[in-house]
Amino acid sequence: MSPALVLVMFFVQAEPAPPPAVTPPPPAPPPVIAPEETPEPPVWALGLTIGGGYRVGKAAKDVPPALGLAFSTFAGRRYAALGRIELGVSASFYYQRYARIVTFKKMVSPGMEVDAQGDRLLSTGEFAASQTLTVVLGRYRPWLAVGGGVSIDHFTSPETRYRPGESRRTLPLVLGAAGFHLEVAPQTDAGLQLDYAHLFEPTFTTEGGERLHLFGDRLAARLEMQYRF
Repeated sequence: MSPALVLVMFFVQAEPAPPPAVTPPPPAPPPVIAPEETPEPPVWALGLTIGGGYRVGKAAKDVPPALGLAFSTFAGRRYAALGRIELGVSASFYYQRYARIVTFKKMVSPGMEVDAQGDRLLSTGEFAASQTLTVVLGRYRPWLAVGGGVSIDHFTSPETRYRPGESRRTLPLVLGAAGFHLEVAPQTDAGLQLDYAHLFEPTFTTEGGERLHLFGDRLAARLEMQYRF
């Protein structure tokens, strides 16, 4: 064997063998994305209202005025949902004020009277608990409520006809209301509500023996803002 052939065979044997083919790993499975949980709708609500009140029936005729101011504040809680129907309870405080400037005779000395002016004033503070039913229609939420409570009423007048000129009563009442909410921001609603309160009221007897209705039933219409959380 020639030296050249020996040298060629040496280099051929010294060349490293090619590395074995590497099989690429299988592609990783796509990550499993858990479905997003639907947030629980708010169950509590707090709100304020402002508007006008209207006294109806005999009381408005016996002791005007019929028109006044009406305010309220309330808290509510949803306790059940049946599809689009929500059931809840609410507790409310209502305040109404009816006032008129009147002219009356004022005695300034024995046997001498002069004309004077003062206020005939009726004010009411009502506490009521109600069952509510709300229908959810997107941003609109019409509702109904019925309940009962007590009304703390106060009447004062300097007029001779109404002497002794003051009466304070705590009276039971029943209440019905209806309205709607419109969502104007997340969890914030504007709305309108109407309510009617019936009072179980005895008559008021003046010093002259006249029997009058002082407070009577009341209808109120109010604008409303509420926050749900």
